[in-house]
Amino acid sequence: MSFSLAVFENRYENFIESGFVKSVGGVRVFQNQNINKVEISGAELAAQWQFAPQWRLRGSIAYARGDNKTAGQPLNSVEPLTGVFGVGYKAADDRWGLEVLWTVVDAKDRVAEETDVTNHGYGVVDLVGHYRFNDAVNFRVGVFNLLDREYAEWGSLQDIDAIDLDAVARASQPGLNLRASLSMDF
Repeated sequence: MSFSLAVFENRYENFIESGFVKSVGGVRVFQNQNINKVEISGAELAAQWQFAPQWRLRGSIAYARGDNKTAGQPLNSVEPLTGVFGVGYKAADDRWGLEVLWTVVDAKDRVAEETDVTNHGYGVVDLVGHYRFNDAVNFRVGVFNLLDREYAEWGSLQDIDAIDLDAVARASQPGLNLRASLSMDF
């Protein structure tokens, strides 16, 4: 079993944040902006338990709060409370493995401007796996959003005006989807 806890408080001067500026033809334009004083604090907790030779449980929770001290506003680039929990199996020879992951994200309702879109909390379930053909070739596959939930990650929504329904819709994640990759090491 392993366990880790990190608690942090960071104070920045001349903090650079990438922020949404405008939409041009349906494309969102971002610009780096300098913020004189910023404070970000939070905590991260992670644990893993190998409860049988090939089986493990794992989980993590991350919380952060950010403030633009210059403007007296919340910092939009800080993600909401997020938890990731999973159970996985790995073959004894490490040739293949599977893991079911449950990601839970709290609502993001602490935003810089009243007109900024906020985010509802959500939970998604994913199934990921891998198969190693040999030391050089590895195949990875994932079936994501198994419950076909409609949601948008905060990083895609931040700084969107709440009345821009087209931009909010474009920020949404896909329903049930499949991704695969094949990697070869030389």
